[in-house]
Amino acid sequence: MQDSPEYLEKKRFFDSLITLYGRNVAVEVLRDDAVQIHKLHLSKSNRSDETIEEIMDLAEMRGVEIKYHTKESLSRISKNSAQDQGVAIDVVSRNYRSAATIETDLPNAFRLLALDGINNPQNLGMIVRSAAASKIDGIVLPRRNSTKLSPLVMKASAGTLFKIPIYYCEDLSEILGLRDTAIITLSSHAKEDIHTLKIPSRAIFVLGNESEGVSDAVMRASTHRSSAFYHKGIGSADIRNNFSDTHVSAFSQKLPSLKKDKHRWNRKNTKMRCDFRGFRDIDTLYNKRGEVVHNGFGQFGF
Repeated sequence: MQDSPEYLEKKRFFDSLITLYGRNVAVEVLRDDAVQIHKLHLSKSNRSDETIEEIMDLAEMRGVEIKYHTKESLSRISKNSAQDQGVAIDVVSRNYRSAATIETDLPNAFRLLALDGINNPQNLGMIVRSAAASKIDGIVLPRRNSTKLSPLVMKASAGTLFKIPIYYCEDLSEILGLRDTAIITLSSHAKEDIHTLKIPSRAIFVLGNESEGVSDAVMRASTHRSSAFYHKGIGSADIRNNFSDTHVSAFSQKLPSLKKDKHRWNRKNTKMRCDFRGFRDIDTLYNKRGEVVHNGFGQFGF
């Protein structure tokens, strides 16, 4: 039996919802008229205070429906009872869609960024931030073995979370078989150099886990394995650095040399070697444990 157009439209709508939580996040979202809100969820146990009153006033001003729940019911909505502060909010993001729509959304040329096992929400937010400022057509974010979209991701993205298409899938195997599409993984052991690689018109760049890199299954499916080596044989191992290289090579091959603007940093304890060329105004970097490993890089010339 074929699904009716009404059902499919309703399903698309609910698939586009992103549920965020926390009082400050709710205030920020409600203040932004550019963000469409479906529903506000409040715990019946919330004590009235200045922030709760502001949330309710903003929701009333915008005509947002408010639903009240028991604390237990709200925790099932927020999926984070320890940090939801009795508040959850459903945001309508038309840019959050199934990876099954990639072929129809982008029938000809595209350049996508697929994330393979990114577990740190701050890293995900900064990747979203840089991707949104680039010519990348979208991000592919698997639900399995990846951090979820959350207030931490939203904060790290500096408000760009809803500015770029994010295609969700259960795992990356769903997009590895797209027709005529190059799957370009980044690995320090690869022979091809990302700086000289000729990028096909349909390409998916895959960034791997913060410590383990690209998974074996994705590596086997890749059509190109590209390395990012710098002077004196120093290789690229860090997820944000790899994206920076992809960003520059895929979209800036005709730009003047950035050698004079390179910033190198090496932290022995975290085994990270970074040559940042592609991020703008990023202030804080984190390792896999969520620890701050560097502050104050400032602007990186792109």
